[in-house]
Amino acid sequence: MKTTAHDIKDFFIPLEQGDVYFIKTQEDVWLVLSPLANAMLLAKGDVVQQLDSLLRQDNNRYVNHQLATAAEALSRIIPAGDRIARISAPQDLQKLSILPTQACNLSCSYCYAAAGRSADRLGWEKLKGTLEYFIDAGRLKSRYLTISFIGGGEPLLEWEMVKKGIEYAGKRAAEQGFRVDITLITNGTVMNDEMAAFLKAHRVLPNISFDILEDVQQKQRGHYDQVMATLDCLIRNGHQPSVNATITPENVERMDQMAGLMFRRFPDIKLMIFEPVVDPGIFATAQDLRGFYVKYTREIFRVRQMAREKGCIIECRILNNVGEILDRGCPPKLTLTPRGDLTICYCVSSPLEKSFEKRVYGRADDQGKLCFDQEKFSAICSENVYSFNKCEHCFAKWYCAGGCMCPNDLYDEARLEVLCGFTRELVARELTGRVQRRHFRKNGEDILQILSAGENEISPVYSVG
Repeated sequence: MKTTAHDIKDFFIPLEQGDVYFIKTQEDVWLVLSPLANAMLLAKGDVVQQLDSLLRQDNNRYVNHQLATAAEALSRIIPAGDRIARISAPQDLQKLSILPTQACNLSCSYCYAAAGRSADRLGWEKLKGTLEYFIDAGRLKSRYLTISFIGGGEPLLEWEMVKKGIEYAGKRAAEQGFRVDITLITNGTVMNDEMAAFLKAHRVLPNISFDILEDVQQKQRGHYDQVMATLDCLIRNGHQPSVNATITPENVERMDQMAGLMFRRFPDIKLMIFEPVVDPGIFATAQDLRGFYVKYTREIFRVRQMAREKGCIIECRILNNVGEILDRGCPPKLTLTPRGDLTICYCVSSPLEKSFEKRVYGRADDQGKLCFDQEKFSAICSENVYSFNKCEHCFAKWYCAGGCMCPNDLYDEARLEVLCGFTRELVARELTGRVQRRHFRKNGEDILQILSAGENEISPVYSVG
């Protein structure tokens, strides 16, 4: 599949409140995408030209019913502003990340938080005050919140604080009339049956950071046997944990081995995240990064098909976003650091990190009172899909939404351009695959193969999400 800046520039149709894009998937077969109408189809080149004219209203007479129906579906735009819940102040936030400590018992080769290591530990009053602010019926109308205990450091090194926070969040949610979903992201080296039973009793979802293959785990993270034992412990206590594996040059062409091991050893685990590493130190040049992304793209779609056949899901952030309409690559969060700083994202949590001053917008004091810099919060949130000229005519913009802040902060312009191309390729291949799968479920035939062979000229319209 080929998706290039040239294709995007030359084959996009501006409508009054949204865009329809023509993206070449293979020789003379095009993906026609209207994100704000939640509509897409596959078509041959001559049909694309007819759709072009029809959408521009140059010639809407004498067209067949299928083409007219397609044009109508592609034009049924709902403006982005009507589909995105605006977050304009900390009072609007529905996601809380809690970092109990900056200490860690591992030294992962690609750790985003390594520069922030310290002896800082979160105090109870700061945590309690943050939970009281966050779980407050008077703060916002929505009654659904998410809380994640995460690192930074390894949260289970501060187990008593984590335990106390989970208990208080549950009590507070019941009093204030909220549904609160809690996750725990851990490196899987500090776990026992008592902890696992507590997490199960409080409906906490564990997410284990684990690179799966023993040689890769030992080289990049270590403690392979302990993590395997943790997964056994969690499953024994009734959990269905998820696994988050970082994909680096060490394992990018071994994702099938990773998935196969998990299918055999832990068949109860149904969700894995295979996220490509973000680390300028690993890729000496933009060309090195491009080569890595070529391998990742090829392998992630192969392994996702393997997972579907096993009733499992393998995701990454970009693919998980496809079908949503977003204006920011990552939703703004209330992130509480061990010092009591409030930042937009858990990836930036320490003054020792170079992006910290750009991303911190408040503080919880020793008495648990929260104060915010509203102007700075607004400025951070305004870095979105509308901030970058390169996003304006990109067919992936509502799914990428300007990208994640982490690579945006860490990569230079050459690497960011490579990242944009990688994102477009992922999105185009994922959407083409969705049309194929949905058509096959409905009609029992491979529509892409049929179009390529010239046996048909257009697929039905399918929803994106």
